[in-house]
Amino acid sequence: MPVICVGGMIGIGKTSVAELLAKELGSHVFYESVADNPILPLFYTASPEEIQAKRYPFLLQLYFLQTRFAAIKEAYKKRDNVLDRSIYEDWYFAKVNHELGRISSLEMRVYEGLLDEMMREIDGLPYRKAPDLMVYLKADFATVMYRIGLRGRDFEQDADLVEYYRTLWSGYDDWVHRHYSASDVLVIDMDRTDVVNNPEDAARVVREVRDALASVGPPPDRVTAPARARSVRPVAAQRPQGRLQRRVRGQDAGQARDREDAQGQWVRADQLEAAAAFQDAVPGPAHQAQPRAVEELHGAQVQHHPDALAAGEPVQQG
Repeated sequence: MPVICVGGMIGIGKTSVAELLAKELGSHVFYESVADNPILPLFYTASPEEIQAKRYPFLLQLYFLQTRFAAIKEAYKKRDNVLDRSIYEDWYFAKVNHELGRISSLEMRVYEGLLDEMMREIDGLPYRKAPDLMVYLKADFATVMYRIGLRGRDFEQDADLVEYYRTLWSGYDDWVHRHYSASDVLVIDMDRTDVVNNPEDAARVVREVRDALASVGPPPDRVTAPARARSVRPVAAQRPQGRLQRRVRGQDAGQARDREDAQGQWVRADQLEAAAAFQDAVPGPAHQAQPRAVEELHGAQVQHHPDALAAGEPVQQG
């Protein structure tokens, strides 16, 4: 049975998709530690002075690293589970906070040392080395802001956080397509997908995940420690030694629907107004066009790992 990691931006709908997949595949969800996280509200609400004095970003990354490490070991042991974000994404958040000056260079070295040791331990597990599939949820920045506002967590609503969200959003695709190599990736366009209110969307996502799992096959029995580290963050002069990475995107997600009409079926008007107001706080253009590093193949989009192409390896196609 498969292990699936659901990833993507804050507020984009990972929990809803994870719960849908777990229900349809008969598995269990390992949730991101949010409700019981003592540091997360402090991280979002602290002033720059408090961040410098109390080191909340570093503490938050250590907390998430520990909880995600425990979650993925348990998920791998039970074999058929869905992770609502996983340890593989953790480094990206640490990297962004380091680049923003919220995590010092010394703290980043400590963090990366812990992460590398954890990944070596995962590589030595007797029952599984890697997930079968990552389901990556992506959307334009306006959609992300709308959904963060709609979710309504008070500590996420500060307009001062908009640029932090934009920074995370702007680099997410690069991390997925250049640094993640633990498994194949199925990309779901959340601008055109509403698994909560539209049964057709939910059925399509489940169908695409089943098709992707059928095409990728079982994970390897053994992946070397350097390759496992590369699946999280770049490692100089290292080429992944694991399976050929292939990224699959499902076919046309269907026509876009007005989000307010779709969401209005189940949320109060004041929530919609708050979400719209938070979205309106976004300065400048909502998003910039992203380069298409993909090739069309029989109506689907398949992106190959650049190292595989550079090495002249044959391309596996599903």
